[in-house]
Order: sequence, then C-alpha cells, then structure tokens
Amino acid sequence: MWRGKLAVLSLLTSLSSGQPFAGYVLEQHSEMPIRGARVQVKAAGASRLTADLETVRDGTFRADGGVPSAEYTVTVSKQNYVDASLRMHLPIREPIAIRLLRLASISGHVTDAQNRPMVGVQVLPMVVESDTIFRPMAVGARTDDKGQYKLYALVPGRYVVAVSWASLNSGVTASGAYLFPNNQRPQIFAVASGDAVRDIDFSPLPGSRHTISGRLQNLSSGKDGAVTLVPREQPAIAAAITSTTAGGNFAFDKIAPGSYELLSAAPSNAYGAREVMLGSDPVFARLPVEVGGSRLLDLTLLSQPGRSLRVSLRSETGCPSVATVSLAPLENWGAMLQRTLELDTAAPVSIKDLAPGRYRAVALKPAAVCFGVEQTFDTRTAEALQLTLVRGGNLEGRIESVNSRPVVTLTRLDVERPGIQHELPETDARFQFSDLRPGRYFVQAGSVGENIVILSNKTTPVLLRLGGHSQ
Repeated sequence: MWRGKLAVLSLLTSLSSGQPFAGYVLEQHSEMPIRGARVQVKAAGASRLTADLETVRDGTFRADGGVPSAEYTVTVSKQNYVDASLRMHLPIREPIAIRLLRLASISGHVTDAQNRPMVGVQVLPMVVESDTIFRPMAVGARTDDKGQYKLYALVPGRYVVAVSWASLNSGVTASGAYLFPNNQRPQIFAVASGDAVRDIDFSPLPGSRHTISGRLQNLSSGKDGAVTLVPREQPAIAAAITSTTAGGNFAFDKIAPGSYELLSAAPSNAYGAREVMLGSDPVFARLPVEVGGSRLLDLTLLSQPGRSLRVSLRSETGCPSVATVSLAPLENWGAMLQRTLELDTAAPVSIKDLAPGRYRAVALKPAAVCFGVEQTFDTRTAEALQLTLVRGGNLEGRIESVNSRPVVTLTRLDVERPGIQHELPETDARFQFSDLRPGRYFVQAGSVGENIVILSNKTTPVLLRLGGHSQ
C-alpha cells in the first residue's frame, strides 16, 4: 500500500506562495513511515525557521501556509535515527522521498559463575577499524538489577563488545576489558540499519586462571608506571591494567590462558580516567608471555628509552604545505602516548620518546578539498615516515527509468560515525558529490543502492536503475 502511494507522492513539495508544503518521511531499510519526525525548513542566510513541522502517524507532514521561492535547507530528525539534511531550491513540484537511517542496538546479560545477574557492570561497544584494530567508543551502558544491558544509537558498521575485566573477576586489583566471547578470538558484529542484536551474554570464563607477577627494572626510585597485559592478536585491548608498587613490582590475578604481550610505560606523574600521564624522559618495556603453561612469576621487564622517528610531509598539487599531524599507538600501553604536531613540507621534524611498537599517523584535514592518507608503522623498525595530503574524489551519477526525483543518500562506511550526505538530482536525473574523502561509500536512491570506492583526484561514475514504480 505504501509503495503505491509513494510512487505518486513520496514528498510532494509545492512551495510557491500560497501553496502547501507536504511529504513523507520513511525508514531507509524498511520503507515504513516514521511518526514524530521533526521537519525544519530554513531559508539560506535566515536566522529563523520558515517552517517547523512534525510527521503524523502515517509519516506525512504538511504546512498549509505559503513559502516564498528561495534556497532552503530541509532538516529531518528523529530520536534513534541519523539526521537528514538536504539543500534545495523551493518550490519543487516533482515527488521526492526523504529517508532516515535508523540506529542499531546490541543487548544481553552479564552473570557470575553461578548464573546470578551482575549489577553495575560497564559494557562498551568498540568500532572495528580492521580485523586487528578495535577503537573504544565514548558511549556505553551499565547492567541493571537483572544483569541486563543495552547499547543504543549505534550507526551501521562493524563492532565488538567488551565489559570491564575487573567486574567479572571480583577481588582483583587491576582493570581492563574482556571481549565477547573471549579476547583471543572476539566476535565481530556487522550491524545494519535498524538491527537489534540480542543475547550477547557475558560470564566468567570456565577453567583455570593464572597469576603473573614481576618487576619493572631501570625505574627511578620513588616512581611508578603503568603495566598492561594485551592479547597478542588484539593489542589495542588491555585484558588487564595495573600500576607498579614500590620498587617497580606488579601482579595480575585470574588471567585466562592465551598469548599476550606485557607492556610497561614509566614514570607516571598524573592519572587520567583510563591512562597515566608520563613524566619527562619516559622508558618503556615489552615482553611476550604465554599464559597457561609454566608459572609466570617474578618476571623482569627491562625498561629502555623511547624511540625516535623523522617525519616529513608531501602535499599534492592544490593542497596546503602545512598540516597538523596526529600519531597514536595501536597497542594499549595504559599511558597517554598520543602526539600532535605541526608539519611543513619544507621542514621535516624529529619526534622522540615514542613507545617501541605500532602506531597510526595521519595528517588531519587541512582544507575542504584535501585529506591526509593514514599510515601505520612500527617504531622498532621504522626510522623515517612520510605523510601525504591528497585531493578528494568526486562522484557523478544518474538515475535511470524513474518517474520521480528521489533524494540520493551517500554514506561513508569505514568510520565510527559515517558522514551521510543527501542530494536532490537535477531535472535530468543527474546528481553529483564533490571533494569526498577517499574510501568506501554506499550510494542509494529509493530502494536501490550500490557500494562504491572513491579514489583521490578521480571521478567515480554510478548508474542507479529504478523501476517505474520506485520511489
């Protein structure tokens, strides 16, 4: 029924003076109408809204007053959906449809070894940037009195789920994270628009648990440092984190079997929410360990000074010669090791005091049409690094065999919060997106979509074929 109606009028806008403004707002994945969506119409350069509307039960909205002919931004918003913002010249007499991308959720339980609910346990989603790189998000949830949790407002993408390691192991003195179903082989959830992933349940691992203890050498008297235990295959996740005691001693209890790396960073002079701040002349140590075989007691971590790296900048034609560069470790050292610096194409910079391990570096966006190419490197082998600024790419498309002009949606796929852009095709059904960051995207018009790759300084063509009854 809805498809038949929308083929005739999916967003009818007749906005010359004295004519009504009416339309539909739909879910992108289900084509169902959305009730209670806010539709705001604002003229270019205006300080006040021209119209502020809300959809009713059948997803329609209507403004009976006249709206002058002008350039407008139409913004549609609704809780648990990604906002849609569209620039257009009104009036438009062709039918168009505005669709909202619904956010997803992940839920489950946390119980103890006797299957009793655990209350107040922190549960965190992590974005999967690659099969070995997980990035924690700022949002999260805590379990209720039934041990239940629910992670809301997840943009479609790939995620893993973690809980506080200490919460699952009462009596331990360290902190850390524990992935579902385990840190050695975490499950990756590919979440689509509107998905509700359920029954992701955590409980303490069965089987033997182990103790690791040792001492951090070459640590100045009276100073302490951070020691982390990271799974070898997922080093961005700390299975456990602790601080050294007097004399540089440390210990972990109730550790599950597996392959790990012990990482240490010292000396610390302040503590953050999850990481320590290092003092001057920091020292680092790392040691691979296999938990589950021989006893791992009285280990020695030999601290050494940080590594140095020479960083330079290359800029394509049309891009600026100066950029802000960000460096961040890909392993969890339990310390604030992120670095930011200004870099000029004419003046390479030497960076000192880097931890001995893997980093990610990128030149942050310096201009509207240029982007930094992300690189990963290992300070144990790399002595120099060149970062590059490149021009963005373009998308040119056409909608074929359609009796209306559906709004075209372009979604960037490889980020935590994908940049979603909307475009109304011209009267010849052509559309264009310019100066896009190179990467993976999904372009959609009505119910038809296609995965594409945008390349630097290139134009990617796309043809979307809609049937005569599409919206």
